[in-house]
Formats: sequence, structure tokens, C-alpha cells
Amino acid sequence: MLSCVLLRNLFLPYLLWATLSAALAGTAYGQEPDYSKKETCQYEPACNSLLVEIENGKKELGSLTLAHQPKALKYANVIKRSDGIEIRRTITDFSWKEVGLKLLNLDTGSTRIVKILKQGARLINTDPDFTIGFENRPAGLMWNDWNTAFTVKDVKDGGKWVVILNKFPRRLKSGKREDVIYSPYSTDLHTSELVNSGLAYLRSKTSDSIIELWLTKKIWPDSVAMNPLESELDLGGNLDLKGFIERLALIEQVDPFEFYEFRRGAWPYNPNERMLVILAINKESAYSITSSPASASGIMQFTLGTWNLMRQAYPWARLPAFEAGTRNHEESIKAAALLQNYNLKMLKSALGPEVVKDPDIEHFLAAGYNGGITPVIKAIKQAKKEKTGWRQELRKLKKTSESIDYLDKLDYLL
Repeated sequence: MLSCVLLRNLFLPYLLWATLSAALAGTAYGQEPDYSKKETCQYEPACNSLLVEIENGKKELGSLTLAHQPKALKYANVIKRSDGIEIRRTITDFSWKEVGLKLLNLDTGSTRIVKILKQGARLINTDPDFTIGFENRPAGLMWNDWNTAFTVKDVKDGGKWVVILNKFPRRLKSGKREDVIYSPYSTDLHTSELVNSGLAYLRSKTSDSIIELWLTKKIWPDSVAMNPLESELDLGGNLDLKGFIERLALIEQVDPFEFYEFRRGAWPYNPNERMLVILAINKESAYSITSSPASASGIMQFTLGTWNLMRQAYPWARLPAFEAGTRNHEESIKAAALLQNYNLKMLKSALGPEVVKDPDIEHFLAAGYNGGITPVIKAIKQAKKEKTGWRQELRKLKKTSESIDYLDKLDYLL
């Protein structure tokens, strides 16, 4: 009898997988941007072979030998934004290093492997057939490590070429070298096909992650009883967890300055779509080793402290250790769902269960995801006391400017 019960608890949830997948796949989230407005790919040969050539290029660049000078070099990386503001960051890198690139001819579909030299902030061309440069972005980024937006000009034999893959020797804090093979975004790759492919990938990963979390919960009922999911965010609850997570992923990876430039019409490329293109061309590798100045990592930008809090609060979820977890999209999305659940529980405890019916509930959770739920609760309580808006009160608190940017980006997506 015991074995039958165990088998039922283990395998019955899996019988519902297909039904749940179909239900979640059909979940829309708000008034999402109309990605179909982008022109389709103008270069048919390249469209047909792009993702194949990226995959082939991983082996080609994997065997490519790149030289470097191990001696450390500190230099000032000057970021000049389109509004005239300069940001200086001190970078420590190798004295010089070769970077391998795979180029694709968008007219013919043919490819080339070339090398460039990085010496501090300088880019030195070493192949006489091509001149590699940087795209001008509103945020002013030039070198952006393995996701540098390159241009290809002065092509000896003509044609429209684009960088589709690079092998970038990364200097670790220990001084050791780690080679990263990655497909960098550039505006030449910003097509509706890749945008839609990235959107499909994000939706699939989000659905799979939420279903896996639900199935894990069913397998460990005793553990879950002590650390439950709030009913509003559980599968079938009245809050759209899947939509929340999809929007959070977009918001986390969008540069706020480029977002504002796009919103006011000064930049033609939707930064939300930029993130989707990166997902399309890198899949699971996208953002896998990305780290912000605040040491937030991965697609969902978790810090070590918050990640460990989720592991402690929800041991039944079996989240892996920080580095392995943040490099994995499904684990990161599961952790994000748990953080939303954690913050909702805090909101209900501080403000009462009726808070879930507030039309700003997703905004509360989004601001809490970015800057912690405590400032959000303070702002809501103060707004009720002063009879003002909670966003107005949030602005008055320290270190909330990024959360305000976060809310503006969410407004655009809804």
C-alpha cells in the first residue's frame, strides 16, 4: 500500500504535464509590444543559415588558438552617453589579447573566422579584409566583454557582413583566463524572426519552470506545508505568475537609459526586443555569466544573499548553489517565482490579504523584486497616511531610483 501511495505521489503530477503546458502556453501577459511590426529579414540566405552557423561556429572558435599577455593592465573605460554624460570605470584586463570572431555574409550566407586585438580600451584590426568597429549605442558602451556590439566595414570583397559569434578571453579575478564563446547582439541581427524566436524561448522556459516548481511541490507535500506557495501565485491562482516572470526577465536586462531614449523616440531599436534577440541566438548561454555592478547574476539578476534566502525559505524547491543556479535559466526563473511568492507573503502580512486585489499589485511586486519589499511597504503605508501616491513616497526613500526606472519599464510592457 505504501509503495502505491508513493508511486501515485511521484507520478500522478506528471500525467497533468501536457495539460498544464498547454494552459500556460496560452497565457497572455498584458498588452505586450507588437513584435510583428519589425521588418522580416532582408537577407534570405543568411536568415536560413544564421542559427546553424552560430552552432557550427562554437566548434570552429573552440579550436581557434588565441594569444594573450598575462600581465595585468588597469585602464579607464570611458562610457560616453548620448546625453553627454560620461561614466568612468576602472577595468583590469590582460595587457593585450586576441579575440576571435565569426563573420557571416548576409548577402550570400558565407562565413569567415578573423581575429582582432584588444589592448586596454583599444580595438586593433589585424585582418586586411575587414575593419571591425563598435556600434554607437545611446548608453555609450564600447567594449562590453563577450557581448560587444561590433560593426564590420571596409570589406575588401564587398557585401554586408555581421559578427555572429566571438571567442573572448575573460580575465578572472585570480588572473587566470577563461574563454567565453558567445553570440553578441548587434542591430544587424535585430529582426522579427529572432525577436519572435527569443519570445518563444522565454515563454517556454517560464512555463517549464513554473510547472516543474508545481510538480516538485506535489512530490514533497510535508516540506511544502511549512513553506507554502501563496494561493494567488500557485498554479491556477488569480495572479499571473507566468506573465510576472516574463516581464521581470525583460526588465532586468534592459538598460534604463536606452529604454528612456527609445521611449522618447531618440533610439529606433526596442531594448526589450534586444533582450529577446540575445535569447534567440544564445539560448541557455544567454546571460549565464552576466554580472551587474551590484554583483547580480544571471538572466534574473540574483545577488548571492537573495538567492540563499530563497534556498533557505523554500528548501523543498531544491535550488542549486548560487553560481550553478544563476547560470541555469529554469533554476533562475524558479527562484524568481519563489521571490515573488516571498514578497507577496510579506505584503499580505503587512497590509492585509486584500492587497492582492490592488490594481498596482504587480508594480508592488516588481519594485520589491528590484529593491526589496520593505521600502515598498513603507511607501504604501506612508501614502495612505499622507493621502499621496505610493510611487511618490517611494521616490523620497533612499536608494530607490533604480526601482522607479523598473516601474517605468513595467508600465511600458503592460
